[in-house]
Amino acid sequence: MKAKYLFILIILIIFHASPAFSEPRTAIKYKWRIGTLAPQGVGYAIAVQEILLPELYEATRQELGIKIYWGGILGDDRNHIKQMEIGKLHGAGLSGQGSFLACPEVGVIALPFLFTGFEEVDYLKTKMITSFDAQFEKRGMKILFWVDQDFDQTYSTGKMIQKAEDFKGLRFVNWCGDLEKNVLERLGCEIVPEENVGNIPGMFKSGAIDAGVAPAIWMVGAQLYTVVRHVNPLRFRYTPAFIVARKSAFEKLPEEYRKNIENTRLKTAQRFCDRTRSETGRCLKAMFDYGVTEAKSSDEAVAEIRRVITPVWYEMAGKLYPPELLDEVLDYMAAYRSEKGVAEASAPAPAAAERAPAPVVAPAAAPAGGEGLMSDVNAIRFVQGRLRELGYYPYLVDGILGPITYRGIKKYQKDKGLPETGTVTPELVKSLGGR
Repeated sequence: MKAKYLFILIILIIFHASPAFSEPRTAIKYKWRIGTLAPQGVGYAIAVQEILLPELYEATRQELGIKIYWGGILGDDRNHIKQMEIGKLHGAGLSGQGSFLACPEVGVIALPFLFTGFEEVDYLKTKMITSFDAQFEKRGMKILFWVDQDFDQTYSTGKMIQKAEDFKGLRFVNWCGDLEKNVLERLGCEIVPEENVGNIPGMFKSGAIDAGVAPAIWMVGAQLYTVVRHVNPLRFRYTPAFIVARKSAFEKLPEEYRKNIENTRLKTAQRFCDRTRSETGRCLKAMFDYGVTEAKSSDEAVAEIRRVITPVWYEMAGKLYPPELLDEVLDYMAAYRSEKGVAEASAPAPAAAERAPAPVVAPAAAPAGGEGLMSDVNAIRFVQGRLRELGYYPYLVDGILGPITYRGIKKYQKDKGLPETGTVTPELVKSLGGR
């Protein structure tokens, strides 16, 4: 009965009747072929046809014709990228995994707990789309639209995942590259790598894996609601999706058309995201209605998970993305949260009169190399407290090394002539009066 109920919900939510695809009827001067994993007829595909394609046609005065190969009929994202490189495809609608394969640097916006909600995502899009344009262009691609995969949730077939320790020993599928792998390793998971997303449903069903991080709409579409027992709806990470064109194909368009696309793409993508975000939310609710258990985490448990995995932000700088790109992202996030009065853990910052003085307690001696300081709650609290006394950090002493703390540390390090890492180092602790 439950399965029947959820099937009806899925039909209503996602698998609408798809309008027939057609190109503009005027004279077409530029013809593009685009591949994507999105199946024709699902909510994402319909939003592409009803929102994104008409805007591209209008921006190009109906002279651009686009043929979309839906549902991975030309292969997965790896194949789409390769076919773009050799000129067989003019563009691709990339999933999160495909986006990271095409341009590893965009992994910086999939850092765990970087964002507290879509409001911050949308703010960052307005500030950084040109920066990511530059990264994609290095690889011969041009961003047409920056949309969303989702805020991905954590799913498990056995043990409920609520605290950092609950991750330990679970067999987690790893399909989103090195960043995801490093995060799961920090949590003590057993990593089960899989590059082909099409194999993951079978891995869940056969018991080859115990858990995974994925978007709700994909879990419903893959019918994995019948297999997983628990979902923690905590916004573990934001995963982007990009619709890109081959740079050479984009540059063949007249300058007027290129400017039209660039000037309207953020607004158009926002309309697309407003629709698809509501659908992914309903997919999560449908799973709860079916009987999948919600694994709720306390504020303390969330803070601990954050402290364990946040060091990955800085460890991957210089490996996956340039340190300068991380600086840019965190500076924008710090500016946004300072303006909105939001602390690192997304709790509203108290008024100045309500802020109790932070105790100046020196942390325990740092481990060799000082690497453990980035996740040492006492060390971070000490640094936050001292920086607040000195006017470098205006918010809560919460032991979380987030964007505002990062910016405060870097400013202090610059003023004192210390290496500008933005992280808690032995030199920083010593300079602040610790040991």
